Amino acid sequence: MKRVLVSLFLAIAAGLPLAAQVSPWQAATINSMPRTATAVGVAPEQYPLLLIRTVTSGVTSVGWFDPERKIANIVEAGAITPVSSFEVYTGAGRWVAAEAGRLPANALSAGNGPGGRPVPILRVSNGGALMPAAYSPEENAAVAMIGGRRRLFTTFEVLVPDWAASGDANAVSRAFRAATDADGSTLVPLRARQGSGVHPGKYSVER
Repeated sequence: MKRVLVSLFLAIAAGLPLAAQVSPWQAATINSMPRTATAVGVAPEQYPLLLIRTVTSGVTSVGWFDPERKIANIVEAGAITPVSSFEVYTGAGRWVAAEAGRLPANALSAGNGPGGRPVPILRVSNGGALMPAAYSPEENAAVAMIGGRRRLFTTFEVLVPDWAASGDANAVSRAFRAATDADGSTLVPLRARQGSGVHPGKYSVER
């Protein structure tokens, strides 16, 4: 077998050690929040906003939590619904610009929506604020709460995996746990640069 020297980059999307990481989503309520919760947005008053989700009968709905006002909302079938218990996002990633109908192929998913569709992680810009949002396939737009009102946005930002060089001593411990192989070993996404090309792949942590 011919061996080719390439530069490897691992997907850093969860921000938790593999040994402890089951999911980048942790149980929370409006009165009890893990310290590892990730700020994904900024309120008009310039305090952080959090991304949340609920999973009911295998269907994931995403929304946002305002820690100052103790208000949590999710978007179900395009409608904004208040909740008091949920899961909060504790992972990481990189935000990229996108627009309705043109989501990046590597968008991180919060879970499966109706019909098994992946649920992307979004935020919208409004004035000086960055508001977590939910994608409404029926309206082909992002749904966010602005000034207490439901608004639609056709341009927004989408969370995608970040990448770290495999030579980084902390890269594997921080890598996103994507799946488990048939032999039980942990798999993380990687990409390899060879010449001018970038090629996707996977890396087995235990092997």
